[in-house]
Amino acid sequence: MSGEAAFPFFPAGASRERPGPIRYVKVFGERNTGTTFLNKLIELNARGVVMLTHDDNDEVRAGRMRYSPGVRRVVANRIADELRRREFPENFGWKHAVIAPDYLARSPRFPETLFVCIVRDPYYWAGAIFRQSYNFYIPPPKVRETFLTERVFPNMRDNVDRGFLDSPIDYWNLKVGSYLACAGLPNLRIVRYEDVIADPRGFVAALAGLGLTVRDDVALVERAAKKKDVATFEDYVAKARAFDPHAVFSRAEIEAINAALDPGLCATFGYPVADPAAARGTTVSKAEPGLLDRLRARLGLSAAG
Repeated sequence: MSGEAAFPFFPAGASRERPGPIRYVKVFGERNTGTTFLNKLIELNARGVVMLTHDDNDEVRAGRMRYSPGVRRVVANRIADELRRREFPENFGWKHAVIAPDYLARSPRFPETLFVCIVRDPYYWAGAIFRQSYNFYIPPPKVRETFLTERVFPNMRDNVDRGFLDSPIDYWNLKVGSYLACAGLPNLRIVRYEDVIADPRGFVAALAGLGLTVRDDVALVERAAKKKDVATFEDYVAKARAFDPHAVFSRAEIEAINAALDPGLCATFGYPVADPAAARGTTVSKAEPGLLDRLRARLGLSAAG
């Protein structure tokens, strides 16, 4: 089974060297881009490789329970930061991190690891990260338009060299941009979620083209890869095909996304920039606490504290 040339890796037209022998696979991608799905698909179909993942929910939960409810989220994030740092030599740390060639090369497993970076439509991602804004250091706003225009504060494990970002959209820009900065590595490939979900068999065939031993009878991820999600594979295919940002976002929200979004990255990955004038979604307007008030509330402090 082979087929790397047939499956669309990015950037299109790039010259790619075949990697050396692969013993490990590491998936990178921003939150809500399909990293759990991609890990599962590779795990089901690749033979003789170790998937480098991390799951410390129990350790984080136990650690934060020693503290008062007001500071547990902050404590949990810092515990997760430190765990990702300690385990980097073994699994390259947080799968949602910004990466760079010298960053990856710090692990002794670098030469024997295939890195697969996944990218998703930035407008879909903007809606998803609002709905499921986990691992945010400060609780985000509950009004979407406010969320799209407010500063965010990265965790240490994001590996972002800034104290804050002007918009959550910068997460998409920085992380997707970092994958492109690594595109010349022979053992790294970049895929779009929409292409993998549309042709998982073609993707598995492409892994064979990279030297991995894969199943001939490709196994699909029949159910949602995340817990508490009852969607089927067909549901996700239909959702990806049907997504239209103009039906989801208001004009003001599309304008906010476009103001922060890197159009060059959109062009590289074939994602059209949405037209605010074609927006059919609605904006929900309501008063809510500002950033500092939300942080005080999270820490259990009074407004005067």
